[in-house]
Amino acid sequence: MTTPGTTDSIGGMTTTLPPAYPADWTLDVALRDGGTVRIRPIRPEDRDLLQDLVRNLSSQSAYHRFFRVKHELDEEELHYFTHVDYDRRMAFVAVQDDEIVGVGRFDREDSNSTLAEVAFLVADSDQGRGIGTQLLQQLTSYSRPLGISEFRAFVLADNHAMLRVFRNAGFILHREMEDGVITVEFPTEESEATLAAEWGHERRAVAASMMPIFYPHSIAVVGASRNRSSIAGRLFTNLVKGGFTGPVYPVNPSSPVIQSVKAYPSVLDIPD
Repeated sequence: MTTPGTTDSIGGMTTTLPPAYPADWTLDVALRDGGTVRIRPIRPEDRDLLQDLVRNLSSQSAYHRFFRVKHELDEEELHYFTHVDYDRRMAFVAVQDDEIVGVGRFDREDSNSTLAEVAFLVADSDQGRGIGTQLLQQLTSYSRPLGISEFRAFVLADNHAMLRVFRNAGFILHREMEDGVITVEFPTEESEATLAAEWGHERRAVAASMMPIFYPHSIAVVGASRNRSSIAGRLFTNLVKGGFTGPVYPVNPSSPVIQSVKAYPSVLDIPD
């Protein structure tokens, strides 16, 4: 986490953050497939990453977000989307492996307005992981201290994924449809339903993140020993003879072979 006005690294490039940059709103979140992403406020240096996100969208995803097929943002749009004041206009990005995989934003008429319009965009390969839900929760939490009491979204009728995000968030929705566009309005205040929905998302995400530990595809035994009576030796023997169906890799820098199985000096040397 970075203090406003200091430097931060973005894809190997060191930049100076705007003085008003709300760095304390940066967090890592678990997703429903067990993976994680970092959610943080957008910044001007994200223009190239945002452009890459839009360029890689499918025609359907681009149409759902912009109401027309669009695969590139012009200079004016890039500046508008990446330069926000973190008050009247706000945006969070979801970042994974130095790439932006999702964006959620709100805009309101002025700093006194209690109604803000929200919009979301998630990379095609990352849809269904819960990124939109996390962005919505972050935007909602951020908006409350600013006096924003209601969100409004314009969603195409066939954008079922986005409608599901709003519905599953636990908010009381008001919907109207006109010319194939659904206007969704909902309060930002916390309720038993929103807290229950948030807890449910977190519980499922944490459970999914633990699955590889309890149901691994392969296991590396660091410190595996030729001595079958040692702790690591017994562990390795039990894994091999206990019916585990995946590969088991002994890791020992001093022994090339452990119990007739090729060993590796470090985890980094395991070819798989």
